[in-house]
Amino acid sequence: MGVQPPLDRSPAEKSPDLAQPRHDYRPDAETVRQRIEPRPSDFAYLHTIDLLRGVRDAVSTARGAWLDFGCGGSPYRPLFTGVSRYLRADLEGEALDLTIRPPEPLDLPDGAMDGVLSTQVLEHVLDVAWYLGECRRVLAPGGRLVLTTHGTWVDHFWPQDFRRWTTNGLRAELETRGFAVERILQLTCDMRAVITLWETKGRVLRGSLLRLLLLGAWGSYKVLRPVLNPLLDRALAQDAIQNQQGDTEGALYINLLAEAVRT
Repeated sequence: MGVQPPLDRSPAEKSPDLAQPRHDYRPDAETVRQRIEPRPSDFAYLHTIDLLRGVRDAVSTARGAWLDFGCGGSPYRPLFTGVSRYLRADLEGEALDLTIRPPEPLDLPDGAMDGVLSTQVLEHVLDVAWYLGECRRVLAPGGRLVLTTHGTWVDHFWPQDFRRWTTNGLRAELETRGFAVERILQLTCDMRAVITLWETKGRVLRGSLLRLLLLGAWGSYKVLRPVLNPLLDRALAQDAIQNQQGDTEGALYINLLAEAVRT
């Protein structure tokens, strides 16, 4: 079965020469540690712990050969204890198994993988049709895609940042690319999302007296994070991971986690 016709591309996707800021992203050991071993004192702890919990659950039964597509520092590699093969692919980096050169296909045969992991990559992909098409091409029939991407977040050009997703939008994107979506989870929702976004913007507050007061409050939170974050994690446990389907009007979430199967 061939890849189904893609959704119409946006003007951004049609133009490969956008005048967008580019930032060199080279994840260091501390960045990787914050993803796989988040600590209450870390920035955006509520978000990173939710992301870890979601990914850990989604890949707990992973077996066979898996591709980390846009791997960065491969922070979630330790979760894949039951796989026989784990390949790392990115635009650049150390010890890569595959180098990504859009729009060229990956150096993998059709149907070679049992699973594809894509964490915090899709928002940085210019040609979504190519990326998801490659996810599907390298998967064997019935192979699994585990994908996370932002629903709400600040711009972060690593190397470029193009889009955000809604639950229904991500589902439609995957289904029109030849995937059967099993579920889409919302991560870091409602008040947890509010706290995370406030923490993020606190780093750049400046100017007026009100902003200075807010900056003082943010600074206090930063100092007290080791104590406050475990309490917030427990008190707002219902907002960590949600499974809202259908009408999600009014929903607020930092991240989405999709589990899908190649049809």
